[in-house]
Amino acid sequence: TRELHRMGLEASEREVRWLNELIATEQREQDGDGRPV
Repeated sequence: TRELHRMGLEASEREVRWLNELIATEQREQDGDGRPV
């Protein structure tokens, strides 16, 4: 049970990291010319 909880937490952390990277990429693209790509 403890291991399943840890695995779920790690998966959630990976998803949050991926979303943060996606948001940062979108913001960089918008900062380039002021328009979304």
